[in-house]
Amino acid sequence: MSRAVCAFCGQDKPVRQRMPDGRARCRNCFHQDPATWEPCGGCGQTKRVNARAADGTARCTNCYRKSTQPKLPCDRRGKLVHPIVRAGGRGGHTENLGPCCYRGESRRCGGCGRTRRVRVKATATSPDLCGTCHQAAITACTRCGTVTRCRGTTTGRHAICWRCHLTDRLDALLVQPDGTILPALQPIRTAVLSVDNPATGLGWLGRSRGATLLAQLASGQLPLTHDALDRQPPGKSVEHLRRMLVAADALPERNEHLARLEAFAKRTIEAIEDPKDRRLLRSYATWHVIHRIRNDRPRPAIWPAAGYRARHEITAAARLLADIRQQGRSLDTLCQPDIDALLTSRDILRSFLSWADSHRLITGIQLPKHQPRQPLHFADDQHRWNLARTLLHDDSAATISDRFAGLLVLLYAQPVARIARLTTGHLRHVGGTTMLDVGTDALQLPSPLAGLAASLPERRPVGMARTLYTDHWLFPGRHPDRPADSATLMRRLNALGIYARSNRNAAMLQLAAELPAVVIADLLGVHTGTATKMGARSQRQLGHLRRRPQSMKTCNGRSTVLVAWPGPGERS
Repeated sequence: MSRAVCAFCGQDKPVRQRMPDGRARCRNCFHQDPATWEPCGGCGQTKRVNARAADGTARCTNCYRKSTQPKLPCDRRGKLVHPIVRAGGRGGHTENLGPCCYRGESRRCGGCGRTRRVRVKATATSPDLCGTCHQAAITACTRCGTVTRCRGTTTGRHAICWRCHLTDRLDALLVQPDGTILPALQPIRTAVLSVDNPATGLGWLGRSRGATLLAQLASGQLPLTHDALDRQPPGKSVEHLRRMLVAADALPERNEHLARLEAFAKRTIEAIEDPKDRRLLRSYATWHVIHRIRNDRPRPAIWPAAGYRARHEITAAARLLADIRQQGRSLDTLCQPDIDALLTSRDILRSFLSWADSHRLITGIQLPKHQPRQPLHFADDQHRWNLARTLLHDDSAATISDRFAGLLVLLYAQPVARIARLTTGHLRHVGGTTMLDVGTDALQLPSPLAGLAASLPERRPVGMARTLYTDHWLFPGRHPDRPADSATLMRRLNALGIYARSNRNAAMLQLAAELPAVVIADLLGVHTGTATKMGARSQRQLGHLRRRPQSMKTCNGRSTVLVAWPGPGERS
């Protein structure tokens, strides 16, 4: 067989085929070309031809092996199989093993140095290679010249690196028929290509439903709108793509919790069969629950807890209407004993019943006065200060973000949902001091806590979201434009022994014993009534003031309070 330089791989090899223009092609390049593949006469799949049967039909590698090797019983399962290894064979195995039982040997790879399953055994000129090093050897990329792991994925099997391969895959996904990419999707392309590990981006393109939706948006099959994404089956991949598009200014910002609440209300209303009950629930959900949240001026971006509460109210109202209809009654037939029994077992119905009473849908009843819950759980004061001292002075106790969040709970009674939504705009530096805006008045942070605040944000999104991220949130989440989820932050604090409700109650009780209710409300962002009630409770329980303000200062017309701070050896 003659030898020549292959026109596709550039290596001097035996010639397998001559092209019409005289160029040579080696055996490997010939078999890698899908144009030379044929339907296998055994399995029917179009694969490379390994051999031909007596009738001239093609046989792929698997079918050829099965036709030439007799079936033997597997020594472990007893099934008749085409053995992968044979007892007494060249590999030195002592059992006949089929594909279900055989596992390749694990040895040190000569390419990466890791102990992995051997894909290609060592020869006189090459070491053992694992699957990764065999498929993606470390060599110079023929496109960008970078010496890294490369794969022969081009038409001529030239080696290109993972990043160049990612660029090809992504451009094939985003390029329109006219050869251009939508300007709104250019930031998404930059974000995907900037991942630290390009294999991550390739995995996302190959497995995520978000990549499929991105291709449909780029080709025009889907309009680039929130409504188009809302019509897709819900899932994390869809929401991740939505957040990336919002961060890239391809989609406008919207209140996601409110949008989910509206979609939930629509599904719940459509599930009701009776037309009268459906109209009734639509009026309640639209003009009471959602209208109340949408017009909540002090808090335009609703918190997750408010959305959860609203969904429970709508669900409870739908169940009540279904129960009444099942009994053959209507809402206007409810009497006072019914109302008392409902509110005793399901207080969540108070909102719906109050709305129905105000609209004269129920007559002749009187709703019992709502009794607000009193705080029941209080953390031990000594334990709370030990935790605060540890977070202040022990750098190894937790991450900086968790230490700062925990101290805001332990010392300033801040809710975790509010902490998670703090931004860099809430921190101000005035005359060498650090101010934190959580209420109408600024709170001056002592030096240990101010040092932690100066190091925030500590964690930033990784992967594709990192390029689209801006340093806006003190506690950034996984999405480029969203803060950390309050439930996630609460779990991290619980792992440190900080339970928000009991520690907030204890901190509020102590502050209420030392400061006027108006000052607490302005500094900590709580309602004046809450501060007043906690102050009255503290006077009854504490009996004496344990800490007093050191000084009252004024900064730009806004009062601040600097309180005594625990040192490493204090409050022991």
